[in-house]
Amino acid sequence: MSRAGIFQVLGNVSNYREVEFVIEDESYKRVLSSLAVRDWLRERGIEAKVYFLVPESLIERLADGTSAPDISILQDRKEYEKLVKEKVGEDAEYRTISSVGKFGKYEFTGSVDHTIIDIFRVAYEEKLDVVVGDISTGLNVYSATMIEALRKYVTYRKLENALQESEKFGMKLVFLPPVLDARSLNVEIQEVGIKAFFDVPDVSVREAFSDKEVSRKFGREIKHLGKAMKIAKVGCNAINLNTPLAFYHREIVDFDFDVENAEKGLWKILDFVARPSIDPSGDGFKISRATIRGNAVFNLLFSLAIAKTLRKFASTLSDRAELRELLKAFGEVYDRLGLKVNRRLLERDVEGMLDKVPDGFTGLYLELFENSGKSTDQVRNFFAHSGFLREVTFVSREGEKVYVWWDEDELKAIKRWITSQ
Repeated sequence: MSRAGIFQVLGNVSNYREVEFVIEDESYKRVLSSLAVRDWLRERGIEAKVYFLVPESLIERLADGTSAPDISILQDRKEYEKLVKEKVGEDAEYRTISSVGKFGKYEFTGSVDHTIIDIFRVAYEEKLDVVVGDISTGLNVYSATMIEALRKYVTYRKLENALQESEKFGMKLVFLPPVLDARSLNVEIQEVGIKAFFDVPDVSVREAFSDKEVSRKFGREIKHLGKAMKIAKVGCNAINLNTPLAFYHREIVDFDFDVENAEKGLWKILDFVARPSIDPSGDGFKISRATIRGNAVFNLLFSLAIAKTLRKFASTLSDRAELRELLKAFGEVYDRLGLKVNRRLLERDVEGMLDKVPDGFTGLYLELFENSGKSTDQVRNFFAHSGFLREVTFVSREGEKVYVWWDEDELKAIKRWITSQ
């Protein structure tokens, strides 16, 4: 069963009142539209939870009488969420998100990148299949960051499962007219199309964080992340460039690496840079955080997602590359990724080798071609023939099975060719 998460930013909670929400001619009397959408989805067999996103700036609206809560509560998100839940009184999940801007005596400095990561992390930790963004409440900045965060989450999940048969991951947006004095409102739910590109950008941990203390404090985590990036890059290139034999040589890409541990390291760094610094400022407070570069952070996360799907795929392969099995496994991958040209080229080269290699032969593929020497342009011919360059590829026929592997002495050069593209 698909698991859905409905996200809605809380605003001035004291103004919320019960309204009749109409979804496809069905009525639901609730205080907030996300609760109505939850009921509607559950009636259709979709397990759904509502996640109220609580900006830190909402502290200004939680005054009891004349005094607002102690500012230190922002350093304990669980306590802050508990306080908001008591104020709102609705059965849902409450999650704190970082604020930006000046609200009364509270000034929040930093960037929306922290807010986007906060929202992304809710969906990430809940492992949701479908995310629904209700943009009917909250300031524009938070609605915009919510949409961006949910887009990035679906992209991440699609990349994490790009090479596997898996559940469909999707995103919807909820629209409705302003509540104002209306007693009944029509709710519109729209699908959001999201395309995840199977490619690894050039990115490093140091590009993501400006805090110099990160390099000093998290050297081990940075090292592990760097290795994960290299694995993702080589494996992704091997598929996009149609050189499947790379998956059978650990010297080129070692898929035994613990990607999940590297990802935990990234979250440790993010926790460190997201900690708020609260300082008196005039008659109020200034809440600040270290600057991060959101695009670089998400490029790291997307690369880790690709590393995970590559590792899962590699675990399904045999220790030895047999041509028919190789064609079946990589042909299915190319179909999923829409790499039709790769499939056709691989079919051509595999069929040619199956016809060319005689039973009982073991040796360099080049030996089967009379008066044929090494290529004048090895790199070009390597990629033009699915990586089966004659002078670096060994073949062995055992009945109907033809096994292939690369010359061990050429692996460093081959890895350089694949990585540098």
